[in-house]
Amino acid sequence: MIYDVFGHRRYVKYALMKNESSGCLTDAVTSFKSVNATWENVRAIIVDKDFGEISLLLTQFPGARILLCVFHVVKYLRGEMAKREYGAKRWRMLLT
Repeated sequence: MIYDVFGHRRYVKYALMKNESSGCLTDAVTSFKSVNATWENVRAIIVDKDFGEISLLLTQFPGARILLCVFHVVKYLRGEMAKREYGAKRWRMLLT
């Protein structure tokens, strides 16, 4: 998603992928690059916590900062904290 000259958000690329494999993501990135001559100007990409995805994007977009999506990070941390070995009751009390 980008902001246009009027400050409105616009989607840059939709990709319907068969799965989340690196091959499918590579195909999506290749497609994006083929229709966006200025792809080298990409400065930030927001992703979930998939570290394989992050590694691939760092390689494909060397000038971009890869940022973790806050929603996915919080969801992951809440799930981890709810596990028994972390004392789920104590964490639940702290989060509410």
